[in-house]
Amino acid sequence: MKILRTCAALVIGALLLTAPTGPAGAADRPAVLVESISIPVQGVEAMDYLTPGMVVNLGTDGVLVVDYLASCVRETITGGSATIGTAQSSVEKGKVTRRRVECDGGELQLTAAQSDQGGGAVYRSALGGHGPDGLPEPDLTLRSRVPFITTKLSGTIKIERLDQPESTLEFATASAGKTGIDLGKTQNQLTAGGLYRASLGKRSLVFRIAPDAAGADAPLVARLVPL
Repeated sequence: MKILRTCAALVIGALLLTAPTGPAGAADRPAVLVESISIPVQGVEAMDYLTPGMVVNLGTDGVLVVDYLASCVRETITGGSATIGTAQSSVEKGKVTRRRVECDGGELQLTAAQSDQGGGAVYRSALGGHGPDGLPEPDLTLRSRVPFITTKLSGTIKIERLDQPESTLEFATASAGKTGIDLGKTQNQLTAGGLYRASLGKRSLVFRIAPDAAGADAPLVARLVPL
């Protein structure tokens, strides 16, 4: 018996040592971005990321608007209790309307998860992947010419075009914490089909504007650049 217990301990130890330590699983990744919430709810504010299993109580008439990062589903939930899922919410004693919008789905969820890690984010384009033209492969494709950039870091955000000469845009973030830079409010639009890099300090993310990209009226999830 002593030998068996010793063997079992060795096997368990080996499993622990060889267990994957890579990126968190889907259940730990941000599932939705909160666009807006009409009532105070602890831990839930505009521009927050929520993970599967989180429950938001909206009372009788509170309104929550969320964008699902993987499924590109936009939900407006009124009243009741909403449990965040991976592709849509489960709503009890409330009303929900859903519509699917164009966004980069799984890539958007992955970049949001990396952004939510704070200073340790490493995006695909930073690993040296390049296309046949020698330019970096984009981490995201946006369906809007007017990005909405979110970050938790302070400093100066730079947006530079990589495939053609174009003036570099710069935006200062006031302080560390949740920050949203909406190009729609700065009267700046990027070029459809263009390849761009957004950078802040040592962090950078490459994105392409879709050739048929819309303007500022595109849904937020179609404009999102998590940096």
